[in-house]
Amino acid sequence: MTTINIYNNNISDTIATRIKLKNLSEKDIDINNLEIVYLYQNDGNENEVFECDWAGQDNKYITNSVNGTISYDESLGCSKISVKFTKEDNCMLTPDTILDVHFRVHTINCDKYDLSNDLSFHPELEYTENSKLLIYYNGELVNDSAT
Repeated sequence: MTTINIYNNNISDTIATRIKLKNLSEKDIDINNLEIVYLYQNDGNENEVFECDWAGQDNKYITNSVNGTISYDESLGCSKISVKFTKEDNCMLTPDTILDVHFRVHTINCDKYDLSNDLSFHPELEYTENSKLLIYYNGELVNDSAT
């Protein structure tokens, strides 16, 4: 259905992630029904904050429609950052178009993270394909290579 390219900044007090999701199918994808999940170990940190720095869909600014939640998933044994989109009008990811999401997670005290133990972390210094994110569409997991 999609390719996922990810770029992480290697900053010890922040999980700084940039995701490019490309629609490889022949059908439109309604981003309102899409969920992107980043998996990580929070290293005992508390009071984590999600911030979306920028999001765009086919060159349309949609940052204000991004909602991020942080939780612990018992079944996966790790924390997860869940990125969803509020009801955005006319936000269809048509075939061969790209959805960009740039977000950060940090603690209110700027505590350190050990990024090397994060399943979704990708240490490359440029966008690189990464299948270690979970992608849900209409509530169904559409890629499971991260688990």
